Amino acid sequence: MGSLFRLPPARSAEYKSPLVFLFGLLFLVAGIVVVLRIPYLFHLKGRLDDGLEVPARILRVEFISSGGGRHGGGASISVEYEFSVDGRVIKGHRASLFSQSSGLYSRLRKAFESGQEVNCFVDREDPALSALEKDIRVMDLFAYLLGLPLSIVGGLFLVRSFGVSRRQVRRGRVAGGKWR
Repeated sequence: MGSLFRLPPARSAEYKSPLVFLFGLLFLVAGIVVVLRIPYLFHLKGRLDDGLEVPARILRVEFISSGGGRHGGGASISVEYEFSVDGRVIKGHRASLFSQSSGLYSRLRKAFESGQEVNCFVDREDPALSALEKDIRVMDLFAYLLGLPLSIVGGLFLVRSFGVSRRQVRRGRVAGGKWR
């Protein structure tokens, strides 16, 4: 009598590594998140395109690495700026809708150090939605379109973890249709 937690032998037709399922699930979820993010960002870009362009003053700008340390090259831009709409002073924190490039950081750092005002794009209906840059570059699209093959590979891993390959099924059958 077998245990519920016993795995079939590694070379048998029923064996599927639990890692195949975990990798498949991880790839599928990551791919879907990235793919769904693209339409959302274009929706935000449309709102900012229809919005206002107002001057803003940068209060703080930093480049933050993915490891958490602060240095001259890394993963994202942390920025704080303030602008005025309808007599209200509002603080914003979004550098760009799409890109977090070092070129954007250099421009923002230079404006911050010189005290120069920059243009800020603000949604008319919700002034809390703002960004200092709303343009998209082709390189930004490549990073986001990586989600499509990632989700396909994840789906294939999941199918593989649940299904039994036809080759192994054919090899396991005898003339009468019964398993060896």
